[in-house]
Formats: sequence, C-alpha cells, structure tokens
Amino acid sequence: MKPTPLKLIALFFMFIGGAFWLASCGSGGGTSSTPQSGAVGLFMTDDASTYQQVAAVINSVALVNSSDGSSCSVLSTPVSMNLSDLSNVVQLINTTTCPAANYNRLQLVFSNAVGVTNSGGISNACAFTSYRTAHNGTPNALSCSGNNCTLDISGAVNVLASQDNQVGLDFVLKDFDVNGFGTSACTVTMRVSPLDAAGMNSLGYTNGISGLVTAFNSNAVTMNAGNKNFTVTTSAQGQSNFQNLMSFARQNGFPGAANCTSFDFNAGTCTASQVQTIAAGTVSSLDNAASTFALGLSNGSSIVVDFSQAAASGQVKGQLQNNQTAVLKLLGVGGNGIYNASEVQSRAGMGAMGNMPSGGGMTGGGTPMM
Repeated sequence: MKPTPLKLIALFFMFIGGAFWLASCGSGGGTSSTPQSGAVGLFMTDDASTYQQVAAVINSVALVNSSDGSSCSVLSTPVSMNLSDLSNVVQLINTTTCPAANYNRLQLVFSNAVGVTNSGGISNACAFTSYRTAHNGTPNALSCSGNNCTLDISGAVNVLASQDNQVGLDFVLKDFDVNGFGTSACTVTMRVSPLDAAGMNSLGYTNGISGLVTAFNSNAVTMNAGNKNFTVTTSAQGQSNFQNLMSFARQNGFPGAANCTSFDFNAGTCTASQVQTIAAGTVSSLDNAASTFALGLSNGSSIVVDFSQAAASGQVKGQLQNNQTAVLKLLGVGGNGIYNASEVQSRAGMGAMGNMPSGGGMTGGGTPMM
C-alpha cells in the first residue's frame, strides 16, 4: 500500500456521553474586516485498556453552525487508528485552520466496522453501537445505515482567531463495552471525552509525534507531524546505524515516531531519546526460534527483521503468520543489515480490518501508524 500525505484534519472537541464543553484559552481576532481564522492542533490519548487492538476508521468530521448553515470540514479523507495504542501518550494527530467562529455542532461519520483483539490475541470483527445510558442522561445517539454511522453532537465549539489551540480527545477505553465477542453479533460502544491543554498537561503523559521524515543528521530529524514541520533533537540512544534507519524511512515513505521529553507545539520542536520508524509489509520466512522474518514492502523489496527485543518485552501483539500483514516499530539496523524491531503488531485474523494500518495515532491513505 503506497503511503500518501495526510490531508489537513482537526477536531476541536467531542464528548459522547451527554456533555460537550470547551474551555476558552486566550483572546484573538482584531478589528480588521478580513476573515479571521484559528489554528487547531488535535491530540489524542486513551486510558489503560485490556484490549490489544481497537481498530476504527473515521470517514469525515465537520464543525457546523446550525443557525446560519456555515461549516468547516476538518476531515475529508478516511483515517484509521488503533485506539488501544494511545495509552500514556498524548499523540499529535494533525493541525489545520478553521474560520474563527462559534460552532454549535460537530458532525462525525465513521465506519460501522471495528476490529477488536483481546488480551489473548484473539481477534473479532465487531460493529459500533450507541453508547450506553450515561449517569445523568442519554448520549447523542448514533444513526447507522449500511457501512457508516453518523453522530451529530450538540454543543458550543469556539474557534479563536490568531491562536494556536491545543485540544485533545480521550478515548475512554475503560468505558468501552464489547458484547458478543467471538460471534458475528459482536458490538462495541464508543465514548470520547474532551481535553483542553491544561487537561492534557495534567495527565503527565509524554507528547508523541509521528510523521514523514523530510531531513535528518546524526542528532536531529525533521518530520512533518500533523501537517506541521517539527525538528526532533535526539541522542539516538541505543539505536544502531541511526542515519541508515532514517534514510530507509525517507526512501520508503514510512513515518518516524518519537515520544518527546520536552515539546513546544508553537515552535515545532521536540527533544527525544529515540526516533523510531514505523513500517508495514507482508511477513514471510518466519522463524520463531530465531525471532526473525522477512518483511515484504510495497515497492517489491524486502528487509530482514529481528523481533527478539519485541518478544522479550512482550511487544509482539497478535499471532505472526506468513503471508499476513504486520506493522512494526524499527529501532535500528545491525551491522549485518538486519532491522531490529521494538514492537510488532500482526494483522492476522482481522479479516478486512487486518489490512488497515493502525497504531498510536491515525493514518490516512495507507500510511502506517502505531
């Protein structure tokens, strides 16, 4: 699957569960008659989950003012995500701009299908259904037809002019209900809570970024994360042949990924001990005894992967099989040309969902993310 650049996306806030709230974070605008706009940075996280994978696809998102009919399309190309890989990190998903305005509705369209893998590595194709009754009322109900579901969420959404606004979505997987797992009637509820910048900071999580590598040297990488250029300064701690790894990522259009020990959204800077590469391909020549396999890439080439480190740390998720898709994080390249994987996720047993790259974040157009 050839990677394509992510299109501009942004979500300001959504809260499925009967409440919808946005905290004001400064003033903007001016007296000019020129239409004003505000920059929006979308971050996502979740709490701890017992599921190895909750793979979902969002098709489109729009902010709407039902009074005058104005709207801002913040997502027009489907993006996929593995919600369960967002634990302990606040991941930057994307940035965009919207006209500065007060919107009162958010319209979300997403695929009815959701793939779930439990703690035992068993996968099941399920379908989203409405979130259960909340403590103080009922949530906005899903309207599903065919393969898609629509959710219209009412509430004030204020886009402030001339501001770099950080907003977050917390997929509360502890409150996800999976019913009928192991059957064709499997259903999953969905609940999302909003986070403002202060709320994200209060979690104490690291900021994660992931994007296509555009330049690199021995201690810094430039990547386009969330449609914004970030300079990641790194010590490349524990990474062999770091520049060879970044060259591989750039040549194949695979994203780099970093967890930032320090992070400045406005300046576009991040400090990280490592920058890994997220790759996807087809498994062959699997040797479980030696913890190696060949990964076939979309351009017809292949690399040899050593997954012993991933296995030792319990980061081999799902059952590896030949001729199945795998998404993995590459930590370095040995002197023998073998790539070292810190995490491997098999897509075996996921059916149609198995071909969907996913991970700690989102992907559009086939770009693998974890």
